Amino acid sequence: MKIAILLSTYNGAQYLRSQIDSIIAQNNHDWTLYIRDDGSKDGTTSIITEYQAKYPSQIQWFNQNHIVNCGVIGSFFELLLGIDADYYMFCDQDDVWLPEKVALTITKMQQVEAGQLTRPALVHTDLRVVDQNLDVQSESMMATQSLDPQPSFNRLLVQNSITGCTMMVNHALKQRVVQSDDRLTIMHDWWLALIASSFGVLGYVAQPTMLYRQHGNNAVGAKSMWKEAFTREHLFAKSKESVALSIEQATQFAKRFPDLPESLQAPLHFYTHVRDYPRAQRRRLLNQYGLAKSGGLRDVFFRFLIWNW
Repeated sequence: MKIAILLSTYNGAQYLRSQIDSIIAQNNHDWTLYIRDDGSKDGTTSIITEYQAKYPSQIQWFNQNHIVNCGVIGSFFELLLGIDADYYMFCDQDDVWLPEKVALTITKMQQVEAGQLTRPALVHTDLRVVDQNLDVQSESMMATQSLDPQPSFNRLLVQNSITGCTMMVNHALKQRVVQSDDRLTIMHDWWLALIASSFGVLGYVAQPTMLYRQHGNNAVGAKSMWKEAFTREHLFAKSKESVALSIEQATQFAKRFPDLPESLQAPLHFYTHVRDYPRAQRRRLLNQYGLAKSGGLRDVFFRFLIWNW
């Protein structure tokens, strides 16, 4: 069994050592860490060189001789498509993994696969939110954010509740991924979750397996929806942009996967052609297909926008 841990770095020198040390300290050692740097200007590459020399059998610098900036989504897809393994885990540069993360995730993965290795599978876990000094802010991000840990395909069309740095996917899911224009994917974790929920299976480990560090440089963070609601200056514009991006992503998903199971084609068609439906019908179909966001405030804004799209 080969587990590939995929780590994309970019100017991450401040916290990178803590993250790599936490991976080395895992109580499951059936893994290789592949690091792709996305053009760091700080001391990140020196740290990668140091750890690769110290742990040559476990740590590989994926693009040591070809460092090109392609953004966080493109960087993770470069890793995923360029490495062959049985399972793939995604890793951010500024978090800390708890010692049992790999072991708990692979155990759950093998349970949800149930021997069907040709079926796409994705497993994710809860996470503990911490500040830059690793002081705990929330014991459970899933609970704090009111997220659905086992979302259906229909719910995933409108909202992602799966955090990439907690994910493991199997090789069958990877084989469903094709080279694409990264701009059409909101985030790699969301795209992979859509694939797993439509062609395979999702699994969830209901305990934190990592410390999810929040600091000023996070690309994506664990934001409080109430804080966002009352402090974001252009909440309506941002919400509208979010819905527009999810519709565009769903449109690209429909084009990419024409073999989508028949039961999922109707809600996908509705969401991608929502402007073509009368408002009264939009209300009914939102309920019929279960197209909703977790968290009351999020869903209120979502429904208002769809009704007035």
